[in-house]
Amino acid sequence: STRKESSAASDVYKRQLYAKDFLAEKNAQALSLSATAEIDANDLTLSVSLHSLLAIAAERIEIVFLHPSESSRDQVYVMNRQASGFYQVILPAAFKGKWYVQLQNLDYESNNHSSVQVSDLNDTVKKQSVDGDVGQQHWRLKQVVNFDGSLNFRMSSSVNKAK
Repeated sequence: STRKESSAASDVYKRQLYAKDFLAEKNAQALSLSATAEIDANDLTLSVSLHSLLAIAAERIEIVFLHPSESSRDQVYVMNRQASGFYQVILPAAFKGKWYVQLQNLDYESNNHSSVQVSDLNDTVKKQSVDGDVGQQHWRLKQVVNFDGSLNFRMSSSVNKAK
């Protein structure tokens, strides 16, 4: 009985995580959110600019670099908004090859979406769009980036292929 309860609790937790991830990506789509990232080859400064239909009020964003085959190489950076409205961090080393990159805001209104069912997510996103508060909700962009040719990349809520 305990094993079944543990498995059921694990399934519920996984569904809730999926629902939150799905909602974050839908919020990015509702904002028509995109990002431009540039890495200065001299000092390895990563600069990120956000572009959206609505103003993005995030003071801090998180960028995650996930290596496709070696999780020990995964890296997470918190970036603070600079005076000119973009975000910066100095990287310890240059990236080479293919990476999965995720960008998300860290400062958002923490409405409890843990009870949101996957079937309800489209209605939730539509409601947030009508209420005008999607920019304050959790959003996430994902992109596959190949650093062999360029240190610059663009992320979009509607395109998930490397450019």
